[in-house]
This record gives sequence, structure tokens and C-alpha cells, in this order.
Amino acid sequence: YTDAKEAAIRKELMACDGYICRVNPGKYEGVTQSKLDKLLNDLVAAGKVGMSSAEAMQKMGAKDALVKIAGLECGLSCTAAYYDMKELTANFPKTMAKGDIRVLKQNRGSQG
Repeated sequence: YTDAKEAAIRKELMACDGYICRVNPGKYEGVTQSKLDKLLNDLVAAGKVGMSSAEAMQKMGAKDALVKIAGLECGLSCTAAYYDMKELTANFPKTMAKGDIRVLKQNRGSQG
């Protein structure tokens, strides 16, 4: 996808039953996030099965998605998020004391 090819891609996708979109927001030259979001939302509004819609991606966030599904069967109940340094310093050492393996990530983008 690029903004320059939006019309052609829209036409092709409208002829499909569904789509899978994987674009890191704000990471690609020639891609305006609001234009891509509109395309994805228009596809869903037209009845296409989307993975994922722009609305769903915005609601879930990149790393927050793991926290939001922690209580589901597919999630991990020990998943946590710390939104400021106070929360991190108060709670992260407690999780480390349990001896579990931890992955610490910044909450920015979805590249790592």
C-alpha cells in the first residue's frame, strides 16, 4: 500500500471477501495513516472481513493488546503494563522477584 496506489488497491480489495493488513503506523514513506485507516474502515463498512480494522488497531494498541487479552484463554495472566516510572519502579521488581522470565518493551509502535 502507498497513498499513490490507494484507488487501485481499494478497487481490488472491494472485490475480495476479506483482507489482512500489516502496516506499522507512521513507518513507511508515502503512507498517510489517516488515508490507510479510512480505506480499512471503508472495507469493513462494506462488509469485508478485515484483520484488522483501523478502529480495532487503534483500540488495541501495539503492546496494550497483550494486556487487554491477559484474562482470555489465549492470553497470559501475568502480563502487565506500566504507564509511568512510578508504576514501573513500584511493581516491576515484584514481578521479577517471582522468578518468571520477563520481556520489557517500550509502548511505541509494533516493531519490538
